[in-house]
Amino acid sequence: DSAEVFDFYTSIKTEISVPYDIIDDFFGEALNIYLHNPWLNYALSLHRFREMGLYVTVFDKLGESELNFGELRDFCSLLFSAEGNRDVVLPDPKKSWRSFIN
Repeated sequence: DSAEVFDFYTSIKTEISVPYDIIDDFFGEALNIYLHNPWLNYALSLHRFREMGLYVTVFDKLGESELNFGELRDFCSLLFSAEGNRDVVLPDPKKSWRSFIN
């Protein structure tokens, strides 16, 4: 949680073309995510995936803004779709919220 370390990695992020996110410690990330998406229980396992370098754009948005319907669907698809079931498509929450949550 050093400001120097954070500033160092932030400066590198602007100089290279590899996508990555600079994340806070677990409690800091959980608080940021709660402030924008209070419905989400930000589990330590999700945080660990992000610490290991799993870069998914929708994960970055969790702590930056409220997810829109498309982002919510993408997020849930990542969490709940099995590798072998790519043909299973979650309903569009914008068209039918009830179908999406059931």
